[in-house]
Amino acid sequence: MIRRPPRSTLSSSSAASDVYKRQLLIESTILLTKDYSKINLAAIYEKSFDKIIVDVIFDTATVSFEAAESLGWEEKYLNSIKENGDVKIEYPKIILTSLKRGNIRFFSSKIKKSSSYVNEINFCDDDGSILKIISLDWREGIKYISLSPRRNYLLISKLPGEYLPEFSGGTLYGTEGIKISEITEKMPVAVSDDGLLIASDLFSWKIPSETGGSFYLYDKNGRLIKELENPDNKNTSAFFAEFSPDGRYGLVVFTAPEARPTYFYIIDRGGEIVGSIDLPGYHFSAIKEEISLSEREGFAVILDKVFGNKLSLKGEQYLFFFDWEGNLKWERSLEVRGRMVVKFSEDVSRLYLISDLGFVWCIDARNGRIIWRHKRELLPGLFLRKQQLRDIPMFGKLEVREDRVFVIAQVGETWHSSVFFVFDGETGNLLNRTYYHGEKITFGESFEGVCLINISKASVSILD
Repeated sequence: MIRRPPRSTLSSSSAASDVYKRQLLIESTILLTKDYSKINLAAIYEKSFDKIIVDVIFDTATVSFEAAESLGWEEKYLNSIKENGDVKIEYPKIILTSLKRGNIRFFSSKIKKSSSYVNEINFCDDDGSILKIISLDWREGIKYISLSPRRNYLLISKLPGEYLPEFSGGTLYGTEGIKISEITEKMPVAVSDDGLLIASDLFSWKIPSETGGSFYLYDKNGRLIKELENPDNKNTSAFFAEFSPDGRYGLVVFTAPEARPTYFYIIDRGGEIVGSIDLPGYHFSAIKEEISLSEREGFAVILDKVFGNKLSLKGEQYLFFFDWEGNLKWERSLEVRGRMVVKFSEDVSRLYLISDLGFVWCIDARNGRIIWRHKRELLPGLFLRKQQLRDIPMFGKLEVREDRVFVIAQVGETWHSSVFFVFDGETGNLLNRTYYHGEKITFGESFEGVCLINISKASVSILD
C-alpha cells in the first residue's frame, strides 16, 4: 500500500512528494513487469539458429510429417492438420541475420530491414537448406530491404550518403534469390506482388531532405512506365510510396521535410492518377508504421497538424481514413503522439493503434469512433527522470490476428528487455503479459500465427 503524503507537502519540490513519486514509479514498474495470463499461449513452431536473427519471412509448402517435425513444428499441431501423411506448413523462406547483438535498437521496420543491422539475406528451401546468400556491408553504403505485400518479391535499395552521393538504385529479386532486374539511377522504395516498382530521385542522407524530385513507376524488368511529377517542387519532397495489398493501387506522398504541405497521389497499375488529396495544413512523417493500406476500402494515416511552418508544439495529431478515390471517410484527433503504429483488423472493420507513450486504441473503421482504449499503468502527470526511463516499456510493435491484438514493448531507451502483451480485440481486456528480462523480442512475418523472434536467444517461435 502506498502512503500518500500530507496535502501541504504535495509540491513538486518537496522531499515528501519525491518519495511519493518514487513509490508510484516502483509500484507501476512492478505492475508492468509482472507476468499475467488469462489464456494459454502455446508455441506450435519453435526453432533455434546459429546466427542472430533479425527477421524471418515464412512461406507455405506441403511436406511429409517427419520433414515438418525436423523444421521445428510441434507434433500435436501436425497431427491436427495431417492429411494422407503430409502436412501443409510454413517454413522460413527468407532469413535476415546480423553480426550485432547487444546494440540492436530499432523501432521501424525500415531500419530493421537495413544494412545497419542485416549482414546476410538467406534464401531457403522448404527442407531447410540454403539456396542463396546475399551479403550486405554497411561500410559500402546503407541499403534497405523491402518485400512486396504477399512476399512475392524482395527489393534491395541503395541510399545515397554524404561521401557516396552516387550510391543509388536498387535490385529486384524473386523469393528464391534470383535477380530479376536492376535500376541504376533512381532509388526504388516500394514493390508490388506484380513486380511493379515505385522509385524516387530524391532520397538522400540530408536531414532535412532537399525539396523537389519526382516518383517513377517501373515494370518488373526495370522499364519506365510513368513519371509522377512533384506538384510543389519548391516546398515538398518525393517522400514516401507504398502499394495496396492486392497491388491494384499505388500511393505516393509528396510532403515537406519538416512541416507542411502534404499531397497524396493514388495511381493505378499503369501510373494513371485515379485520386489526389491536398492537405496544406498537415505533415506526414513518412514512417511506414504510421499508415495502413487495405485492399478495397482505402488507407488510414496519422498526420500532424501544422501551424505556420513548424509542427504544432501542442502536438496535435489526427487519424485520417480515405478511400481509393481520395475521398475522406472521416478524421479524428488523437490525445497523444509519440512513435505510433496503425493497422487494420483482418476484416477491415476496425483500426488498432499504439503509441510508444503507452496507449492502445481500437477505432471503428466505419466512423472513427473509439471503441476501447488501454493506457499504460503509470499515473498521468508522473514526472520521470531520465534514469527512471530505463524501466518503462515503450510500445513499439503491433500485430492483429482475428480477434486478438499483440503488442511488443521495448523496455528502456537502450532496449534491455521486452514485454509481450495480448489484448482482446473486441473488449480491450488484457489477456496476457509476459516479461522477457534481458531479452529483445520482435515480430516475424508469418501467415498462420504470431511469429516471435527472440534476438537475444537466436530463436523463432509461432504461437497458435
